[in-house]
Amino acid sequence: MKANLAAKRSDMSLIFTFSSLTSMKPSGIEKRMTVFERRLEALKRNRRSFVLRVDIAQELVTKE
Repeated sequence: MKANLAAKRSDMSLIFTFSSLTSMKPSGIEKRMTVFERRLEALKRNRRSFVLRVDIAQELVTKE
């Protein structure tokens, strides 16, 4: 539950970042876009590792 809330919170921050990008000048957009892309990559990595941890936890529970 806690991890799900954290994922939702980071999704919201991405949305806010993207909406602020659309109201900037082109040079500002280019700078902010790299931040946005990095944040998106980090979010994907976090999700992936979270899913892996859940899978491992489920395997441990089923083995016992």
